Amino acid sequence: MVMDERLRVILGKGDKANFWSDVMVEGETLKEDFPRIFSLTSKKRGCVREYGSWDGNIWKWDISLRSPCFNWELEQWECFRKCLENIKI
Repeated sequence: MVMDERLRVILGKGDKANFWSDVMVEGETLKEDFPRIFSLTSKKRGCVREYGSWDGNIWKWDISLRSPCFNWELEQWECFRKCLENIKI
């Protein structure tokens, strides 16, 4: 059986989907799509709800890095942030 490549993880309450290791957007996992950001993050394991919180009706991502991005990492950081905006909670 061939599954539709557009299928995604159903996040529900965000307590089951692994933020870095489950495929939530087109392509690979976040740690595969953004290896440098993954290496910079201070938290490498956890479910989706551990990486953000609700502010009223708006989900706010909270991704902590061990250190600021170098200039050459800023483009990947911006792509990562835009990718997160496309994840519907």
